[in-house]
Amino acid sequence: MRKDTRELLECFSGIISGKWKLLVIHALSNNEKRFGELADEIEGISDKMLSNQLKELESQRLLSRNVYPEVPPKVVYRLSKRGRELNAIVDEAIIWSRGYRKYCEKWNIEKE
Repeated sequence: MRKDTRELLECFSGIISGKWKLLVIHALSNNEKRFGELADEIEGISDKMLSNQLKELESQRLLSRNVYPEVPPKVVYRLSKRGRELNAIVDEAIIWSRGYRKYCEKWNIEKE
């Protein structure tokens, strides 16, 4: 494998690593959302973990955090251009996973 290919795959793996990042990206795929909306949509994620994932995705410039000067303050998250590009890959991964799950069921293959 070429060195640059390996480095690019390692970069991609680092961006999507962990249980929650892809779920956060997918949850933001259609429109901007507030923290509570994301927490409700992503079953099982703690507020601390969601906060950490949002900060990481923001630092990677995959989403933006907008604060509106209201009382109480309104904070919304939305995918950036790069985040929307990544979400297209996530959508393809969902399609692939659906097919792979059916394949595994047909052939009794254990999947993680």
